[in-house]
Amino acid sequence: MRNLFVKMQKDIELRGLSSSTKKVYLREVIKFINYYKKHPEEINTQQIKDYLYYIKQKYPKSTSTLVQVYSAIKFFYIMTLGKQWDQSIKCYKRKKKFPSVMSIDEIKLFLNSTPNIKYKAIFSLIYSSGLRISEAVKIKIKDINSKDMRIFIRDGKGGKDRYTILSKTTLKILKEYWKVYRPTEWLFPNRYSRKPMNRRSINRVFIQIKNNIRINNAVTVHTLRHSFATHLLEGGVDIRKIQVLLGHSSIRSTLIYLHISKREMQKVVSPLDRMNL
Repeated sequence: MRNLFVKMQKDIELRGLSSSTKKVYLREVIKFINYYKKHPEEINTQQIKDYLYYIKQKYPKSTSTLVQVYSAIKFFYIMTLGKQWDQSIKCYKRKKKFPSVMSIDEIKLFLNSTPNIKYKAIFSLIYSSGLRISEAVKIKIKDINSKDMRIFIRDGKGGKDRYTILSKTTLKILKEYWKVYRPTEWLFPNRYSRKPMNRRSINRVFIQIKNNIRINNAVTVHTLRHSFATHLLEGGVDIRKIQVLLGHSSIRSTLIYLHISKREMQKVVSPLDRMNL
């Protein structure tokens, strides 16, 4: 079995999947095999279905968990074992929900309520440049181009590199941060190692501040990225430019912000209002 897991790791890396995806896939496949305590080639189609049903019952409110387990097992059988995937083994698609967005006033309140200059720099950067938290922690000093006012994002989602904008306000905050912490390689280094900062601490501080100012409980650090895109759209920025800044492969991922922009919705005039009734 060990050889199979080593092969699966290689298969995941060859496909260019992220380290977090690799971790999830390996974990879920190990759980699946341990559940039946037999070689995976001895597990039949009905048993795979039964296991997915077991996961659905165990986590009834988490569609994402079921999708992760399904994707991991399917990848393992197709890519690692080289088996045909029985098309009768299906999984519910995730329900698409509109992302939460903070208003401009809420963003301003949130940043002004962040006393620590390091976290203020992190949250300002994520919001003003539309970053994922995983991208923010991997930024190096050399990636900040203050001359051209842009930031190089290395190894984003799907292993893609891109550039995004650098805010003048954020640059001022980053300079204040640098004077205090003096980072040398990573912009936000880990205090105890030479690695980037841990994402968990960023999430923890975000929740603390959010609770202190009592804003919408549904918001997360990722909401800052959603807010960036929505506020750009409401400011008149072309949707395709927003797509490039966010690093979306498909415009369909970016079009979601048309649905959640109040200002864009208010621009639309009903055909009934054009009639003289």
